[in-house]
Amino acid sequence: MERTDDGLDGSRYRLEPSGDGGATTVVASGAEPQAVLVAGLRGVLVLAAGKTAVGAGSEATLAAPLEAQGTDLAETFAGLADALLAQVDVFGAGLEDVRLDGLLETDTGGYSAWGYAVGRERGGSLPRAVELAGPVSVSVSADEHGRIELRCPLRPL
Repeated sequence: MERTDDGLDGSRYRLEPSGDGGATTVVASGAEPQAVLVAGLRGVLVLAAGKTAVGAGSEATLAAPLEAQGTDLAETFAGLADALLAQVDVFGAGLEDVRLDGLLETDTGGYSAWGYAVGRERGGSLPRAVELAGPVSVSVSADEHGRIELRCPLRPL
């Protein structure tokens, strides 16, 4: 079964089970690279923490840093996803949302990104742990809208 979540900016993610040993692909799409990264990270958080992002917002009392650099958007997302999974290992299911404070294109055409996983308290044990199951891919539609789609395969440990 597919699960989806729509962001206010038109970005969204969906979880596509592959039936391959419990593997799931997070598919994020949107018009802007930063929004697509956030949507994808929310999908990763759902799989890792076992609950839908609720948006702690100004009520957040916990902020765990995330940062990554990559030669392209896919590699940058993979680094952010790894950083998020490491923070979930530390703070458990207490993490409730992800925010990306910055995304810069580097002189070499790559990206540098930073932000936080936020929540209200350190959570308890997790329902399951996941890891990246292969390379992240990013494609841009050829139509006038130029929507970006990111695909990130994850598998349970």
